[in-house]
Amino acid sequence: TRPAEGKSSSSTALATILGRTGKRVLLVDADMRSPSIHVFFEKQNTRGLSHYLAGEDDWESMVQETDRTNLFILSAGPVPPSAAELLSGDRLREFVALALTKFD
Repeated sequence: TRPAEGKSSSSTALATILGRTGKRVLLVDADMRSPSIHVFFEKQNTRGLSHYLAGEDDWESMVQETDRTNLFILSAGPVPPSAAELLSGDRLREFVALALTKFD
């Protein structure tokens, strides 16, 4: 993929539509180099996925409610020194399993 292709816009639109169908949706910004999902929803990016992947376990407190039906976001969080290392670890897989217990 390339910058400015509309990945975040498309993800936001899809998540919004899924939320309208009654699904409980968590949109996760995993773009550690250039996070943007928080901007679409005018939310903070002070805590997010990078914190969880680095070892902080309270991911639920990082989830932010949006003004859209059934749609929540988890921002990327501060840009880490080694995004690839964080994203390739076991914690991402663990996070997905945990998130699926609370979201569709």
